[in-house]
Amino acid sequence: DLDALPFPDRDDLPIEHYHDFEIAGKPCAQIVSSRGCPSGCSFCIERQVLYASPLYRRRSPKKVVDEVSLVKEKYRAKQVYYDDMTMVIDKRHVTSICNEMIARGIDVPWTCMGDMTLDYDTLSLMVKAGCVGVKFGVETANTDTLSSIKKTLVNLQKVKRFVMHCKKLGIWTHATYAIGLLGDKKEDILKTLDFAIRLNTDSAQFSIATPFPGTPFFEIAKENRWLVSYDWTMYDGANHSVVNYPWLTKDEIEQLYRVALKRYYRHGILKSLASPRKVFRLMRARGLTYAFHKVKNAFGSSEK
Repeated sequence: DLDALPFPDRDDLPIEHYHDFEIAGKPCAQIVSSRGCPSGCSFCIERQVLYASPLYRRRSPKKVVDEVSLVKEKYRAKQVYYDDMTMVIDKRHVTSICNEMIARGIDVPWTCMGDMTLDYDTLSLMVKAGCVGVKFGVETANTDTLSSIKKTLVNLQKVKRFVMHCKKLGIWTHATYAIGLLGDKKEDILKTLDFAIRLNTDSAQFSIATPFPGTPFFEIAKENRWLVSYDWTMYDGANHSVVNYPWLTKDEIEQLYRVALKRYYRHGILKSLASPRKVFRLMRARGLTYAFHKVKNAFGSSEK
């Protein structure tokens, strides 16, 4: 029973030290409104290891909004980020939280980890309740790979429609992609990068697909002798690939990851120059250093 748990002790763990999807202001308080996920993505360490169950548990809307009220009043939070595996998989859950926020007049902008199953009416209600951004996983534009990794929620046409709805409502979209998923070849990864640029979300992130121990991805890689290291410090998803496929080497995955970062950040910077309002919004939320870091990543070195 998640409602039986106390709120996190934010006196010992100050919210100023934790940052994720801050687009409306800081400090940003991270809150979890549910645990688990009914999907079965083969690479997901939360779903496959941390919870190890398709069971999806929800906190009551009242408890969730009580915590929102607390972080606003006691910790002066300027934004809330719902860091569920997916806050919106249960439409009744997210709409109940929104209605509770509206009924109690809790005026705090918030973002969430979601997915593209949201319809326009639900998104409209979320905006009314203070939603300013949604993060969601695409991973790859290869539909065969999506099937093989059990990411059954993703449909590229639905992704496009979802992003269009968000843009119309003024919701910041943040898409995530993985480089080196089981089944993807070099040309698939380059097509995914092209798709990401055409999708034109407000921001995006790329990670190296990593077979964490306990996941089906790890077992498949181990069984086929594709793993190149059991040094867990290499399993970072940001610098090293620990798999070496017959059709895609470890070095190629790492290089494609760097290419994806540079091409997408360059696209993002040029897009931002055409929309200075978003640049100022990010600077206000994250500061000048963050903006400078993005520019450095985009133009710091050339692709090879």
